Amino acid sequence: MDISQVLFIALAVFILPGFLLNLISGLRLPWALLGSIPVSFGIYGLASWLIGLTPGRFDIPTISVVFAGFLGLGIIWRLLARRFLLPPEIVRLGGEPAQELPWWRRTTLLGLADGSWVLPGLGALSAIFLLATRALKYLKESDNGGVESIFQGWDVHWHASVVQFIELEGIASPTRMGELQNIETQAFSYYPTAWHAGVWVFKDLAHISVIESINLAGVLLPAIGLPLSVGLLAWKLVGNRGLTAQLAAALAPLGVLGVPALYWVGYYVGFWPYLTAVAFSGVVLALFMSVPERPVRIFAAALSLTGIVQLHPASATIVVLGLGLWWLGEKLWRPSAGGAVKARVRDVLFLAVAGIAGVLLIAPQILVGARQTEEVNAFSATEDLTRSESWWRAIELQTRHTEEWGPLDVTWLLIFAAIGALVLAVWRRNIWGLALWALSLAITVNALLPFDNVAGKLLGIVGGLHYNTAHRLIMPVAMLTIAAAAIGIVSLVRLITAAPLGNKVPLWWWFSAVVSVAATGVIGYGVVVHADKEISKADRWAISSARDGRMVDDYDLKAFDWLATQPRAYEGHIFGTPADGHGWMYAYNGLPSISRHYAWPISGYQSDTEYLDRYPSKLGAGNDGDPDAPNRVDQAARDLKVNYIYVSPGNFWNFQPTLLRQTEGLWFTPGVTPIYHDHQVSIFAVNDAFSDKELKAMRAPGNSPEPLPPLPVDEDGKTIFHRPAR
Repeated sequence: MDISQVLFIALAVFILPGFLLNLISGLRLPWALLGSIPVSFGIYGLASWLIGLTPGRFDIPTISVVFAGFLGLGIIWRLLARRFLLPPEIVRLGGEPAQELPWWRRTTLLGLADGSWVLPGLGALSAIFLLATRALKYLKESDNGGVESIFQGWDVHWHASVVQFIELEGIASPTRMGELQNIETQAFSYYPTAWHAGVWVFKDLAHISVIESINLAGVLLPAIGLPLSVGLLAWKLVGNRGLTAQLAAALAPLGVLGVPALYWVGYYVGFWPYLTAVAFSGVVLALFMSVPERPVRIFAAALSLTGIVQLHPASATIVVLGLGLWWLGEKLWRPSAGGAVKARVRDVLFLAVAGIAGVLLIAPQILVGARQTEEVNAFSATEDLTRSESWWRAIELQTRHTEEWGPLDVTWLLIFAAIGALVLAVWRRNIWGLALWALSLAITVNALLPFDNVAGKLLGIVGGLHYNTAHRLIMPVAMLTIAAAAIGIVSLVRLITAAPLGNKVPLWWWFSAVVSVAATGVIGYGVVVHADKEISKADRWAISSARDGRMVDDYDLKAFDWLATQPRAYEGHIFGTPADGHGWMYAYNGLPSISRHYAWPISGYQSDTEYLDRYPSKLGAGNDGDPDAPNRVDQAARDLKVNYIYVSPGNFWNFQPTLLRQTEGLWFTPGVTPIYHDHQVSIFAVNDAFSDKELKAMRAPGNSPEPLPPLPVDEDGKTIFHRPAR
């Protein structure tokens, strides 16, 4: 299938479910489209958990049943909203009151008739197109397979395994991920799976591989979300629907292209579900901010919150902190409508209903997964910096991995952001945006160099949910900085064109508006050119560098394919060290490796998994002086049904040593037989799992690319395949 057709299916899978549900629940077309992807992942995430509670498989028919249920709820909500809430859109169309039109006409026609979305839409679409096409180009040109290339990263290995687990087992529930990772113990493990569930639907409908599906989704989703979020943040920071707000919302998305700390570093690190969640956090925040004036959006806002939380729970902190500061700094003083007390109570009530509904939908999952928060909080990525260096590093958006782009001059970005902040504070009397930026900045600085006081502990609570890593926490800082810079630039343009005169001279308003639009367009083009110059230093590196084959290369892929054709390759398990990347065989062609992640499974010190890892050379080595007696390691291989051991150094991290007990010791282990060797790849069959005939067939001439050592023979010259006594 052509790549353009595959991408069309991806857009349909990620957009259509949420878009249709948003329309049915009462949103106009622009907001229905804007909130579509977070709501779609809300549906996929809840479907994965609900279906996981039943014996049924997570597949297209069961997902369709859950989606039909949500459509029914959307219709019920729409009817209730019409009956008990204020009319959703009080405007007129051709003199006809909107509330008197059929609901479907109010949903679509009024949205299309609202021209205030045109300029922001053009800016966002331009940024999405430029960002996505650039990244897709580098992905297709990557070594070792292009769109099928394996991203040699810690997180991505796990994401690929989850999608393959859904494919093979029909299990997508976030509360059942222990069944995937902890093969021996099946110990509980919670991991949010909305991203993986949605990507599996894309994979299934597009008929592509697991690896291609995660590669395309990893590129596409944040390329859509980041421009939309930054544009909406600029819109909401200005706080009205005027031309200044429209132009700022159109210009801000283009700024995403040139800031490495957002898309490019996020993609390189490989935390693609997290990046997607943060990328759409601005969309969800803006949708919540519209609820007091448009309470019909409560349903969509609640589901959008569940969507990004099920992508990654940490993203909720951006929405909650932003919404709280917005209410304190904006809505408390300027309520949506009605009397002072009544309006404030009404606003809080609507926001609370949306937030509580969203939390309740995912509360069962979060409560079950809460036991793992200590593991997340345990991460730390402090740096050797002075206090002033930590502040400036964060202000200049120069966190981890941005050094790959060399010295980045962000002077003009910060100058325009400062002008934008001044405009917001003086003209719009907006303090919530500045407060959110300052708080996000402090949380980032605390991750770089913790404050030794109570404030540091409080900031660390939020930062801990983001693994205490500055290159994650810097993202809302960067998004707000870009939005403020766009506001600063557009405000200067409006000032230079004497826009305030338009209040007194209508003709001048039109002249100023046309010039402002044209000037912003030219500036936008300049932003793109400048971004291209800055980003081109390392943008290809961000997409391609982790596809260099350092963990899984052509020799591994060749070995995976060969092993897949051998007896009982899919009937038991394949053992190896998790750190060497061999576990990618599970995502690549479904081979049942025990390692589904570079991280070690939960097994325990004296577990079968631990014995096989520590003492593989004891296989068939006897026990208590009896060379034929089975020992603890033999029993471990039987219990785990290990048929093969796969060895392929080196390891993921530089500090992880090569395990000589596997790379060297297995060649002299009596209970295994070497059956394949090609450069760094060696495969050993556990004798106990095969007959002599099968072992000889696997060692037949031509099967192994490189010669295998001779095997021991008895007095009659017969090959010895030693097995412990059963």
